[in-house]
Amino acid sequence: MMDQLTTPEAVTVLALLMVGADGETKPEELSSMLANPFFREHVADKIGPPMEFIQKYNQTKNAEGAEKLEKKAVTALKSGFSAFRIKTLALMTIIAQADDNFDQKEKELIARISKALSVNMDEVGPEIEKMNEVPPPPTSPKENEETPSEQSASEEKPEAPAELAAPEEKTES
Repeated sequence: MMDQLTTPEAVTVLALLMVGADGETKPEELSSMLANPFFREHVADKIGPPMEFIQKYNQTKNAEGAEKLEKKAVTALKSGFSAFRIKTLALMTIIAQADDNFDQKEKELIARISKALSVNMDEVGPEIEKMNEVPPPPTSPKENEETPSEQSASEEKPEAPAELAAPEEKTES
């Protein structure tokens, strides 16, 4: 069960509560969570395999209820940085809009969480825009082709195969 949540776990719990807020688990909402740059960069590698976490989340939600999980997540995020709380609400909003149906229950969940985390929703809009920005395409004339300086740099310093590379350190927030 999930007793005390880490910050990444709390973000994931709130995101998953949003995925199911309208009573349905829609693939496009779950996909928008997993593909979100904030989620990928600051959360995904810290919660372990997403499907295992989702299974643990479902077990806890069934045993304790969504309301208790929501409170645990809010408690974990309250003492964190304001920018992180804003990004969490932006992620939740993006998930809610992923199916092109921003349901009343989703709006209520966002309102409740923004109030509990003391986040003004006016601050969330610009973050949503940043998260939705598409990175610019490569500027080189041919994609997937190294420039001469990149070629020489890669020849000077070959990378170790992935299976030999040192594992990344995981840190808890």
